Order: sequence, then C-alpha cells, then structure tokens
Amino acid sequence: MLDDPIYNLKGEKIGDDGKTDGKIHIVTDKKKANSISGDNVSLEGVSHVTLNGGTKTVEGVEASITAAESDGIHEEGG
Repeated sequence: MLDDPIYNLKGEKIGDDGKTDGKIHIVTDKKKANSISGDNVSLEGVSHVTLNGGTKTVEGVEASITAAESDGIHEEGG
C-alpha cells in the first residue's frame, strides 16, 4: 500500500513516492508537477515541501491555498 502522496499546489494528487513513512509531499515547481504521475516517483531535484501527517494535514494545506487564492493575503501559523 502506498501512502506518501504527492500533490500539486492546487491540492490535486499527482503521484506517490512509493514509500510508507506517512509523509505528504507538495511540489512547488509547476513545470515539474505537470510531469509527475504514477507511483514510486522520485522527488530528487524537485522543489517540494514535505509534511508529516495524514488526511487532515492535506485538508489544511488545501484550505490555506484556497484562502490565499481568494483573498490575496493569507497567513497560517504553526
């Protein structure tokens, strides 16, 4: 079972790194994000953010991105 999803900045799942350490990756390079698909994807040399967490973490990131797009100014702390 693969459970380390890779998302683009829109919060859309674009792949999985093939590991099972419970991490979530968000690719910040739009060009690279467009080229990623499938399982066992290597993120070597790809600009990305890695989060420890599960579904709730992804939902929080998606909400932040949506809010930033809608109001232009948005800040999250943690």
